[in-house]
Amino acid sequence: MAEDRRFRKKLTERQKRANSLVCVGLDPLIERMPSRFLEMGCAVHVALYLWMMGVIDDTEHAASMFKFQHAHWEAIPDGLGVLKMLIGYIHANHPDIPVMVDCKRGDIDRTQRLYGNTHLGLENADGMNFVGYMGKDTLMSLIDEKRPGRALVGLGRTSNKEAWVI
Repeated sequence: MAEDRRFRKKLTERQKRANSLVCVGLDPLIERMPSRFLEMGCAVHVALYLWMMGVIDDTEHAASMFKFQHAHWEAIPDGLGVLKMLIGYIHANHPDIPVMVDCKRGDIDRTQRLYGNTHLGLENADGMNFVGYMGKDTLMSLIDEKRPGRALVGLGRTSNKEAWVI
């Protein structure tokens, strides 16, 4: 049976232990990477890994959760490989801190199932969010008994000002 990582329990325990509600967003922009990483002479994806690993290690004391904004990683060559390695790094080195993938996927049937397999399976995140506007299938297709306890967070309405205009 797959490892059962109860997201809510893990998050609550971490918030208490760290005495923090801080969610550390890992949303890299290559143009904002500190120059010392680019000056090392290594490939961009290696510099990206070292940069984000430093952010993780520097903030773990206050982090109740780490959150990867998936679009940032998709836009970087080899970024998804780095994302997967960093999730593995967090699980290995900071196993009490849950990992959320902010991807806002919202499709039906097999496509949504594939999103779940990607984010909760291949990338091994503890949770992901989704957009349920296409109906119940957007949630039901993400549920997999082989991944018990993973978080599925439905997006209702966002906090940005324009979300309230329509």
